[in-house]
Amino acid sequence: MSNNKITIAITGSIGSGKSLAVSVVKDCGYPVCSADKVGHDALMDDQIKNRIAKNFGDDVLLDGEVSRKALGKVVFSDKDKLRLLNRIVHPHIIKTIDESIKDFKDKNIYTAANILFWEVPLLFEADLHNRFDLNINIHCPSEIRLKRIIDRDAISQEEAEQIMGRQMDDNEKVNKADINMSNICSSECFQTKIKELISLLDHYC
Repeated sequence: MSNNKITIAITGSIGSGKSLAVSVVKDCGYPVCSADKVGHDALMDDQIKNRIAKNFGDDVLLDGEVSRKALGKVVFSDKDKLRLLNRIVHPHIIKTIDESIKDFKDKNIYTAANILFWEVPLLFEADLHNRFDLNINIHCPSEIRLKRIIDRDAISQEEAEQIMGRQMDDNEKVNKADINMSNICSSECFQTKIKELISLLDHYC
């Protein structure tokens, strides 16, 4: 072990098993930050909240706060509105990621670990991958992801296909990723694979 501090982004399309991989990482004792949580927290920022209300109307507000459910209905059926929302929220996410990486490497934050993980669902879509030392893409065939989404979220096949269709093609993510982890085996098998990968990465830090 060389005591190098590295940052690793974990990504993957919906239904790929990304959340399970993140859970394993946490159970192994490593710090994991969430881009989704940062994005959700951003909706409570007054400046961002006002810009959202101005661009999407007061219907996306509930008791003065942004309703993620109402906002989701507006943007997920309109790619242009989704891009607009990302332009409003993503700068806050990027700033938070950059600050956390700087704190981790320069200020000895998370001193018990040599690896800081970030869960970033839109890593490649938002062109954030170059901010990290390494990225891991969780992937599996679309038909498996489709079934997982339907079973997990209790939605129709049509709704699940619409959600999947809004994301970057899996093959493109595979080509962009530093490490690809296939999740087509049992849950236990996949968790073992993640633990082995973490152990290998930690060995070279």
